[in-house]
This record gives sequence, structure tokens and C-alpha cells, in this order.
Amino acid sequence: MTRHSTKLATPLAQILALLCFASTANAASLYVTSDAAANPSATSCTQVTPCHLNDAIRIAESNGADDEVILVSPSTFSGANSYNYYPDASDLDRDFSIRVDGGSGLFDGNGGEFYIGLKSRHGDLSVQGIQIRNSDVSYSEGEWRSPVWNSALSLDSEGGDITVEDVTLWGNERNTHEYSHLGTGGLRVRTQSGTAVVRDSLFLDNDPGGLRLEAEHAEIHDNEFLANRNGVASMAQGGVHVEASTVDIEGNNFSGNSCSQGLYAGGLSVRLRADIPGGGVVNSRVVGNQFLNNDGSECSGGLYLARTQSVNNTFISWVDIDNNQFARNVAVAAPGAGMHLYLHEKLRVRARNNRLFDNETRLWMSQSGSGSAIHARLWNDAQLHLVNNTVTENPVAMSSTQGGAVDITTGHYENVVTLYNNIVWDNPTTVHLNDDSDIFIDGDSNASVTVRYNDFLAGNIFNGASSSTLDVRNNIATVPGFVDAANEDFHLDAGSNLIDIGSGASANLPATDMDGQGRQLSLAVDVGADEYSGVPKRQVTINKLGSGTGSVSSLPSGLSCGVGCSSNSAGFDDGTTIGFLSAPSSDSVFVGWGGDCSGSSPGTQLAITGQTSFTCTAEFQPKRHRLVINASGGGQGSVESSYGPSLNWVYPIGGDQRVVDDIVPGDDVTITAQVTDSFSYHAVFEDCESQGGTATGQLSGTATCTFSDIQQDRALSLKFGTGIVLAGTHTLTVTKNGSGDGTVTSSPNGIDCGTSCSHDFFRGTEVDLVAVPDDHSVFRGWSGDCPSQSSSITVTMDADKNCIADFFPAHIVTVDFGGNGSGAFEDVYHGLQTQYPQYSSQYSARYPADAGSLMFKASSSESLVNIAGCDDATQGMVLTGNDTAFATCKISNPAQDNSLTVTYTREQSVLTVNAFGGGSGGIGSDHSGISFAYPATSIDHSDPITHGTSITLTATGIGGSTIHWTGCSGPGALISGEGTGSSSCQIGIYQATTVDVEFRATTPPASAIFRNGFE
Repeated sequence: MTRHSTKLATPLAQILALLCFASTANAASLYVTSDAAANPSATSCTQVTPCHLNDAIRIAESNGADDEVILVSPSTFSGANSYNYYPDASDLDRDFSIRVDGGSGLFDGNGGEFYIGLKSRHGDLSVQGIQIRNSDVSYSEGEWRSPVWNSALSLDSEGGDITVEDVTLWGNERNTHEYSHLGTGGLRVRTQSGTAVVRDSLFLDNDPGGLRLEAEHAEIHDNEFLANRNGVASMAQGGVHVEASTVDIEGNNFSGNSCSQGLYAGGLSVRLRADIPGGGVVNSRVVGNQFLNNDGSECSGGLYLARTQSVNNTFISWVDIDNNQFARNVAVAAPGAGMHLYLHEKLRVRARNNRLFDNETRLWMSQSGSGSAIHARLWNDAQLHLVNNTVTENPVAMSSTQGGAVDITTGHYENVVTLYNNIVWDNPTTVHLNDDSDIFIDGDSNASVTVRYNDFLAGNIFNGASSSTLDVRNNIATVPGFVDAANEDFHLDAGSNLIDIGSGASANLPATDMDGQGRQLSLAVDVGADEYSGVPKRQVTINKLGSGTGSVSSLPSGLSCGVGCSSNSAGFDDGTTIGFLSAPSSDSVFVGWGGDCSGSSPGTQLAITGQTSFTCTAEFQPKRHRLVINASGGGQGSVESSYGPSLNWVYPIGGDQRVVDDIVPGDDVTITAQVTDSFSYHAVFEDCESQGGTATGQLSGTATCTFSDIQQDRALSLKFGTGIVLAGTHTLTVTKNGSGDGTVTSSPNGIDCGTSCSHDFFRGTEVDLVAVPDDHSVFRGWSGDCPSQSSSITVTMDADKNCIADFFPAHIVTVDFGGNGSGAFEDVYHGLQTQYPQYSSQYSARYPADAGSLMFKASSSESLVNIAGCDDATQGMVLTGNDTAFATCKISNPAQDNSLTVTYTREQSVLTVNAFGGGSGGIGSDHSGISFAYPATSIDHSDPITHGTSITLTATGIGGSTIHWTGCSGPGALISGEGTGSSSCQIGIYQATTVDVEFRATTPPASAIFRNGFE
């Protein structure tokens, strides 16, 4: 649905004072802080008066709006709790989001049960910037709970899109017992027919697993999945488990994760649905990821990818697994330490430019198969294409049967397997020392299998069987000649025998190599993931340090590490100089470079020379804050801080300013001022409370100011006054009057009425009061000690004051606009107008209960107007002029909220075309309903046409027939090609219209008549 913002032809001040407008989006922003008290009667959450998170969610569940919950400082939530957004039926299709705009956005379960659950039907859901840690969601044996709420963070929608960005989940545990396969300790995302996006996020030490995602289409980009584990649970996923029709997984780091039993992998498991995606057929991608040090116990190590069987499936699904690194992954009692591919139902996989090294399968003595690097099983019409991969040093331990680093089984004669230009070298077995430790292909030998231009030593392909479908030739057996394999640099050295001996014959040849340079740079394609450029490639690694966040990018491009990345590597030409640029996040600072890079400025340079590999570190730390204290006055005293080193400050001898530096975000700071002589002086923090601080002992000998959960720099004014202040404060009391309701708040802080309607302020303080009526009230003005009609007033505290705020009941009238036409709408009571569809698709306003008659007018110059909902006789509703160009609705005795619907409908008519004449031909139009051949048909009618629409009729003669129009006239009418064999009539439709077209036969010349008659 397209949504338009609301614009009204009125002064902004009048709009704000009188109206509450909603666009089609009906967006509502709800502000939340962690120190707000729960208030079940709260109806709004503003920047001035933010509310408790549960109150914001409660409001969002039923307010009929797309809601954005904004966490502002302070936003550190501690202890066991649950926050569930489960909207009413009216809001199930509304969008809902949570984002951080101040403070840490931290939810710390402190080991207790904590989770956030969001649900919608077709509304979009999003979460941005929050952190969740130390949550323990436990279950008793046999207990059942819907998996929607099973994780620290859960988002569930039937058809909406889901986005999770820049979130951190660490140390969360889900004690699930026998239901471990239903959820995860970290993030669970489910949308049945939408797109789910997870990006720039960190998942650390969650149990079981970090992310479980189900969607029509899944996008997982630039995340870190580190040390997520299966704990004591069996049949538990690893770092990430995805079920989707299509996936796009790029730039992630899957490191140190573990799984237990079943069809999972320690790093990433992907199960592609067999159904056809609703959005059309698109390829899936697993590109540019790192799979490092992942463990599988009776499951795979780095990657598990499968497509399950489906009856009569015709969806051909391509998956590209390109430019990934698989290293040091382990699979115990299961095959596929690097990647495990289970290919069914027309799944085609292309794996290209991948580096797989030091992955290990540890099989029981009785187990068959292996695939320490790649284990693949192909079934009905599946295909596997391995092109230009580097597979080396992947051991198979303890297997008593055959199998190698690349282990492929074809299950059907329709399977297609191709291996082109791969290095599969030095992959040992440790017990069963067969000579097939590099490549082992078995199964149905009638499958189409091509193995060409590969470098491998020990292989076994169908036990040497010969078949017309096998093509095994042009392979070589030579030491690859890597630059520095011991340090994991698998670029080809200048003397490598694998340069220029590969083949470009594969239809699936990648366009570039693992470094992004062209795949064929010389006489022929090179073998392996690297294409030798004539200049040695050197491995450059960026590691990020510190507890802050930020990104690093290189110039020239090729190496980047985003917010959710902790480490990344790329190859650069020897002898070049590259630049790195750091970009801290808004809540962090860049500290400096380390390793082979140096300096503290955001940019640095690295000369790629003198060694085969380079490592640079970039350190980011949370942004520290500072508190500046400015002292004044004729008194004397000392000042100390509870934070950091002693200030050692005596005023005025030691100057009039001190700074408390390096305050960690979220920490508390207390400043204490102590006069030297309490009989002669006093101390006062003049702006402590106006900045959100808490002051004690004001105008006495010892005064304090405390700031809790500091999230920004502060400047504090302290005055050492002379003399003793005996009566330094006056009391301001706010009384709410009338049968309506609302809130009153103050600046400086103190009044929040609401609940706190009285506060002591220093003598002479100017206090700003703001009255805000609730949804069903209006503000009528102030009385008592501060008479005014304005909702905002300033009160000078020169005595005790009592300010009375008068709130009066109000009713709301909501008007929804629709239709294919356009027109104007006027609210006579408020004197306001709007236009549909240019400015508004919904209008809402409040009216005092004693407003008397309300009048609404709807008009149009080109449409018929219909007002629905103006039919309640008990409220004196009178409707006039309905279904004409001008309609009104009068409500004489409004007694409740009312909803009207105004529909602007442009009239429609039918166009009729009659054909006649002695010729023949055909006629069509650019509008549905008219298309026929004459003389087989002589009349046709269009579908209803909206008035004002221009229609073009096109007639084409046959056998020399010419075209002649009658009735093609009126505003905008245009005839082209009259009297020829092809002619058009352009006509505007404003009423029922008939156009005649004559197909006129052409009379042959006399000579032709004579010849035809006597030949």
C-alpha cells in the first residue's frame, strides 16, 4: 500500500493546537526510558514525558498506528522481565519497530528469565541498536511454550518483512530440554511469506545457537556469529539455522560455534524450501563469508545446505557458494567438516573461488564416507559444479572405509557433476590410508560427471568404471606452489605449475578470482581460487579491538570490516601501498592503529612489501563523556567528584572551573560542594535539576548534584553565595480541574502530574509548565495563581503558587478518504480544509463535548461524493447531497467518538464501436473490452471507462480496405490516417459514447475489371 503524508492548508500553530492528524501511515513515535515508572493509564509517550517500555508496547498494540518505539537516555534495563508486542486485531497489520536514540539500549537479564517478543500478521517488524545479554529462558521437563517467545529476542509475522540491524546478543541461554530444535538462545525470526534481513549484528556465546530464521527470502549480511553453542542440548543448531525459499548470505564471520546431532552445522545450516518463491525465481547466494573453528558433534562443521524432496516440483533453484573461506572446522561422527551439501529436487549448486583448508572429519571406524572439505549427496535432477576452488590440508581421521577431502555421491542418472580447475591437494587420511584421500566420487555411474583440469594426487571416481557419461581427463598432479601455505596464504607463487594450465570451458567459470581480479589474466585460466596477476599477492588482515564499534575500509577497495565484523582478510599486490580509514559508530571513538599499522588518526597507510602477510588492528572504545563544573559567587568552598581522581579544588583560590573526564556511558557521577564557613556562605547548583540531575542540600553548607546513567557531556553551574539562606524554596502545586484529563510537566524537572503534582523550587526560579490533554480531552486554560489561556506558561517562584489546569472532555471525529476521484474536505468548526488524494487520506480532530453542532463538507469538481457513517439519529446526524458533487454531514448533538468515510468516485461510461461497409479489417483499442474483426463482428463495447480518460481506437483494413470514422469528435478528439488502410481515432470519454467506423472496399481500376472479366 502506498502511503502519503498529510498536508493541510492551515498555519502550523493552529494545527498543533487543535488537531491530531494521521497520514495513511498513521505513524506514532513512542519515547521510552529505563527509569520511567510503569503507568497502566498512560496514553502517550513523548520526548518530554517518556514512559515505561511495557506502557509503550501496550499503547502500540491498539492505537491503530504504525508504531516506532524509541529508546532514549537512560536506556539500560536490568533484571528478569519480558516485553511482548502482541497487537489487537485492529493493529495486526500495522508496522512496529524498536530503535535506540540515546543511552546504551542494553537489556541485561542478570541471569534471570528475560525476552522480547514481537508479533504481527502482515505488518513489518524491525529492531535496531539494542543489546541483550545474560538472559536465561528456562523450561521444566515436558513444559510447552510457543516457539515464538522462546528466545531472548523473537520477531514473528505471517506476511510482513522483518529487519534486525546493529543488535548485540551475548550470553543468552535457552534451557529447552526436549524442545531444543524449536528455538535458539539468541534471535528467532519468522515470516511465512516476507523477507527477513539481519545485518551488522553480533551474536556471541548464546545457547543453543545465535540465530534461527524462517522466511520466504532471507538476507544475512555483515554479522559476527562467535562461540554460539549447543550446551547440553541434543539435536541443537549451531551458530545460525535458516529455512527459506531463497537466501542471500554475505560478508559474515561464523567462528567457534558448535552444534549437536542432526542435519545442522556448527557454523551455518540452510534448508531451502522446495516450494516456488512468491516473488519469482531468484538465485541464492552464500558469498564472501568466513567459516572458522566451528565444531559439529554428530553434525557438520562449517556449512550445511540442503533442499528437501517435494512431489512434482518444477522450481529450478541455483545456489552460488563463492569466495568463502573454510578453515579449522571439525565434524565428529559426521561428514562435511567444511561444507555438507544434500542436494535434492532440481537444486543446482555452483561452488567457486572457495578456500578450504585444515578442516577435519573424525569418523567412527565403522562409518563410511567423509568429505573433510566437501561432502555432497545428489538426488533427483540435482547438479553440483566445483570450479576454481583451493582444497588443501583437510585430514580424514579414523575412517575405516573409502572417502576423501571431496566426497561426492550421485544418487540418480539425471545428476550432473563438474569439477574444473580445482586444487585438491595434500589431504591425508590418518587410519585408512587409501589412495583416494583427495577426491572420491561414487554412486550411480550413469550420472553425467566431468573432472577436468584439476590438480589432485589421490582420487577414485566410480572405482574406475567407464561410461559414456564420464569425462575424466586433462587433470594433473603437481605441488601447487603456494606463496606461504604455512601462514595460510594460498595465492599462487610466481613459479607455480598451475598458472595458465586451466580451462575456460566450464559454463560456470567465475568472472573473478578470490581477490576480485579478472579470472583470466594471461594465456589461460589458472587452477585454484587465485588467478596469478604477475605480481605476488600478500595477505592483509584487519582485526578490530576494544568494546566500542566502528568500521574499517581500504583504498583501493577490497578489504572492509563493518560494524558487525571483528576480523577480515584480503589479498593485495606486493609493492603497493594501501590506505585504511576508520569510522567509529556514533557512540564510540577510534583509539588508534596497531600491528603492522600505526598512528591514532582515523586514516593510516600500509606498504605491502618485505613480508608475505600483514596484520593491522583498529581499536574502538565507547565514547567517554565529560562533566564541566563552572563555579561563581563571592563565597568560598571545596568541590569533589565521586568519579575519577580527586579534583583537589578549592574555590576561588584554585580557579573557577574543573572537568571530570573519561566518564563511561551509563555511569553515575556525584559532585559535592562544601563551603569553608557555613555561617558565612552557602552552596547551590543552579542548573542541576534542569539537566535531569538530582540535587540535595541546596542553599546550605553542603550541596550535591548527582547525574545517573550519563549518556552525554554535561556543563554544571555551581554558585558559592554569601550569607545564610534561611528560607530558600517555594512550593509549586498543580491542580487538575474539570471532567477531562491530561498531564502537566515542568522545566526544571519536578512536576509530572500525572503522579507528582507538587515540588519545591528555589526562590526566584522561573518554572515552565506545559499542559497536554489526553486523547479525549481539550485544555481550557489556567486559573488560580497563574491565569492564562495558553497551554504553556512560565511561573516565577517568588511565593508558594497553586496553578489550576482545566481539562474538558472531548470527542474525536475520524474521517477516512478513498475512491478513484479527488476533491476537497472542510471542517467548519475548526475552519480547516484538506484535499484528497494530494494531501491526506485520513483526518482526525478533537471537539469539546459542549462544542454544539459540527459540520463537515465534501465537494468535487469531477467526482461524485459519498459520505458514509453520518446516520446516527440519536446524535442529530443529517446527511445532504450524498452521491452528488457536494455533500454535507451535520452532527447536532455529538455524544461520542464518530467515524466517517468520504469516497470520491469519478463517473464511468461505456464506449461502443460500430463497424460497417463493404470492406474488411480489424479494430482494437488501448483499453480493455474492444477488439474484433469485421465483418465477422460488427459491434463491440468497452469495459466501463472513467470520465476524462482518453482512448485510442486503431483500425486496420484488409485487402485494400480504407478506414473512415464517424462520431470521433469532442474535447481532445484526433483522427490520424483517415481514408488510408490504417487509421486511429483518439477520443475523450465524458459520457456514453458511440463511434462508427467504415471499412470501405477499394474499387479496382477499369483495366483490371476488363482483364479479370475476359481472361
